[in-house]
Amino acid sequence: MIADRLSEIDIPNSSIYQNKQSSFDTNWKQAITQWETQAGGLKGAKVVVYHKSWTYLLNWLGMEAVASLEPKPGIPPNASHLEKVLQDIQGKKVKAILVAPFENEKGAKWLSEKSGIPIIKLPFTVGGNSQSTDLKTMFDDTIKRLK
Repeated sequence: MIADRLSEIDIPNSSIYQNKQSSFDTNWKQAITQWETQAGGLKGAKVVVYHKSWTYLLNWLGMEAVASLEPKPGIPPNASHLEKVLQDIQGKKVKAILVAPFENEKGAKWLSEKSGIPIIKLPFTVGGNSQSTDLKTMFDDTIKRLK
């Protein structure tokens, strides 16, 4: 842990680093429990992603990406791929189209208009939107938007 290394480098302040690490660990575990409780209703929810960058989040929350707007990672969606995605999601009860602030929403907007599925813009990283000022607020905002 970083507290251990800082304690080795700065012995006089070792207890400060250890106390801060312990406090962080306790608060983080409580936050995870709270997020998992809040997101309980999202288990099994199907979504379309712009890019497969949401894999860890979806796995953690028990959600499923049924399609990606990118035909291949880094390749923007074209008309034929979007038509294929529209056909592929028919009858799958998709809840949302997930995009990050830096991704081009043009394909997501087209799919949303054709399917009636809402677009959810998730922060993706700290500073990804005005609500995500640190890691905790980023997850608070992400769970709130998904719900």
